[in-house]
Amino acid sequence: MLIVVVILLCVLIYYFARSSSGQDPWSAPWSDSSRSALQILNERYARGEIQKDEYEERKATLTANMRH
Repeated sequence: MLIVVVILLCVLIYYFARSSSGQDPWSAPWSDSSRSALQILNERYARGEIQKDEYEERKATLTANMRH
């Protein structure tokens, strides 16, 4: 019984810590909803991680999916 209480307290502390920071407490900690796929693609192109043809192909795919 004591283990259940300790686990519940840990979950509550985590929940309140995340919610007080302005984040959704149940979202994955590595997800950043403020960055769209297109923003990430633009950043990768700007850093030189992908070439122009790959950038344009992926951008066309993303914008086509946004219209649906």
